[in-house]
Amino acid sequence: MQSIEAEFEQAVDIYNLLAISYYEMGIGDYILPYLDRAIALKPKDINTLTNLGFMLNLFGEPKSAYKWLVQIEAPDQAIMELIDEIHVKLRQQEAESNELKFLLRRIEFDVDREESVHQVAAFLQNREVSVEDINHMVSTHMIQQDTILNSIAAECYQRGLYEEVIPLLKQSYQYNSNNTDTLFNLGSILFDIKEFEQAYGFLSQIQEYDEEVGQMLEQIKGATTHER
Repeated sequence: MQSIEAEFEQAVDIYNLLAISYYEMGIGDYILPYLDRAIALKPKDINTLTNLGFMLNLFGEPKSAYKWLVQIEAPDQAIMELIDEIHVKLRQQEAESNELKFLLRRIEFDVDREESVHQVAAFLQNREVSVEDINHMVSTHMIQQDTILNSIAAECYQRGLYEEVIPLLKQSYQYNSNNTDTLFNLGSILFDIKEFEQAYGFLSQIQEYDEEVGQMLEQIKGATTHER
């Protein structure tokens, strides 16, 4: 970048053109660095502000996009429509975040727990929220983190949302490595998908286990012995 700025007076325009070119080629890694450098050189450049807003919105960062777009002086109709669209999106995200927090609180305090767990799992299934959204909300606002995540993970498993189950349970384990439900759920799911070594690692941590856990541990020992 230093060579561009040393050799060309129109470095800001060049950075914008490079960012757009990489976007058209589908190479995302270089887009924001070029635009960040352009805005550092010329903070009020309309093209850079527009491109930053467009790209950040495209990359799923509407709040950051909005921050740049509202700095454009005398925006045209297209920019105003984009700003309005992002504003609506931000309000919707805030509403969804508040609803998610409300449902997680109900799970935590055992108020219509089953219905609330179903609703959170439905949000995941419909891609209205992500595992990351739930983890962030739980870590920031909840006290019984492991219990909440266990409940949601169990419902996800029932719905066949297997990609969500293990991340939720592993996060639950991070909060409380002694939670028997977490250890059992992680161990049994990993056992079902034949990840025996990992399954054994969790199941063997259960201090007082029942016959079902004992049978799984014996089967894992048999399977691993046979493999050797």
